[in-house]
Amino acid sequence: MQSYIDELDTGILPFVDYEGYDDRYPTLSVQSFPAEFYDEIRHASRMLFQIFYKATKVFQQAPDEFALNMDMPENLIPYLHRGNPLGLPTWLSRFDFVLDTQGRLRMVEINADTPCFLIESYYANEVGARYFDKEHPNEGARDELERFLKRVYERTSQENSKYNTVKSGEANPFVFACFHDYLEDLGTTKFLMNTMKSACPEADVRFLSFYDMVIDDEGILLPDGSHASNLYRLHPMELLIDETTATGEPLGEMFLDLYN
Repeated sequence: MQSYIDELDTGILPFVDYEGYDDRYPTLSVQSFPAEFYDEIRHASRMLFQIFYKATKVFQQAPDEFALNMDMPENLIPYLHRGNPLGLPTWLSRFDFVLDTQGRLRMVEINADTPCFLIESYYANEVGARYFDKEHPNEGARDELERFLKRVYERTSQENSKYNTVKSGEANPFVFACFHDYLEDLGTTKFLMNTMKSACPEADVRFLSFYDMVIDDEGILLPDGSHASNLYRLHPMELLIDETTATGEPLGEMFLDLYN
């Protein structure tokens, strides 16, 4: 049966056909909600992010014992107190909402490291809305994402110049990384990478698989001999912190030490 799924560009959404699924990955049916419902989700997300921001500050300012009591991995605690150029606890994240039996929104999780479902929201939803002749609920959101990633690139480039981490005339690669054999992560990472490329056509933006990552005394070594100036990581930190290299070195700790 022909559907909007057949109109999806697998170069953008590469996991339409997903190994292990009997059916194609995207949902076949459509569910419509009033505009006020989407406004409520956006408002709830903004307010909840402010709560998340405050909670992060508590973790950063409290004694380490507090983080231990909250089941934070012990080897991650030394890195809790470091900031970043945007001053945010997470740059790209996804709230998961459900409706309770009374039809009220309930937030059940924030995916602070793995904001998958971006392609579905920013691209596939638009294709589906056009196919079914419905209003696209995320109209203009992709342009907003471009503007945000442009701001990220400009802010991090300013920080690099401020602290002389990149010398004049040197490459300034902004690297997007994930484990390439997990197709959803790969598709989402490359979607973000290509969006930054569109927003910053002059920028040196590259992809690097975690399997190919090499860390030396100067940072993350790239195949051409240069080093990553900035890196977007789509992989949970609570997993990365315990992962090791093929020779048994603590990959996660080596990675986080690059912030020094």
